[in-house]
Amino acid sequence: MRLKDPPFTRFPPARACSHFCCRNETVAEGLGAAIAAELRAVGIDVNFAPVFDVDSNPRNTVIGDRAFSEDPRTAAALGIAFAKGSLSGDPARRETFSWPRDTSADSHKELPVARAGRRTLLRRELLPFRRAVRAGSRRS
Repeated sequence: MRLKDPPFTRFPPARACSHFCCRNETVAEGLGAAIAAELRAVGIDVNFAPVFDVDSNPRNTVIGDRAFSEDPRTAAALGIAFAKGSLSGDPARRETFSWPRDTSADSHKELPVARAGRRTLLRRELLPFRRAVRAGSRRS
């Protein structure tokens, strides 16, 4: 998303993967593979993607369309598929960073505070990360 000028491809945001109905995981995996191949072609071996955040608060625009979905299960499935694609072939090193999405603060400017209870955080914000770890996508 940061490399916007030619010769780089202008890829759609992660959110676009959720618009492909029953093929959305295939699309996310293909997107991950294409981005990783392009990065490797120019010698970049770190990609700060995918974002496993859930787009759970429309007032917080920090993640925006980098989130795959507002649904935790969909965000998990698409994030895992993207990671699988980005690690196919000669894998690029990948890191994933996050913070609770259900805040109104911009974490670049202030410390966001999630007011949701533990149960909600586990069921919503943390579900994609737990599933990704279980799927083996946490690789360095």
